[in-house]
Amino acid sequence: MRRKQDVGHKVNVSLMKNRECRQNRVFSKIQECIQKKNRFLITTHVNPDGDSVASVSVFAFILKHLGKEYIAVLDNTIPAKFDFLPGIDELVHFDRGEDHFNADVFVVLDASALERIG
Repeated sequence: MRRKQDVGHKVNVSLMKNRECRQNRVFSKIQECIQKKNRFLITTHVNPDGDSVASVSVFAFILKHLGKEYIAVLDNTIPAKFDFLPGIDELVHFDRGEDHFNADVFVVLDASALERIG
């Protein structure tokens, strides 16, 4: 006779496997997009914090090493406390009067809502 706990464990394992399959499909689509496209615009939320600045910096680092063209843009100036991050000098402050970067892909990192995009 099965114990109730055993059945619950099997359901939890099944749910975890389904979630893992969905995540793998999403990651595969992201990987495919990065492989097929060449020009990326990367940004994050307004008033960037450490998580968002680091996320943009790391994604830019990955694209650079894959030989992709990119521009990493922040809506606000980058606080000096993040100067230690690798590649921080490559992030640019968005100025509405600047020339536009013609991107194939627009990447938004660490933003909880569209209204928060920089």
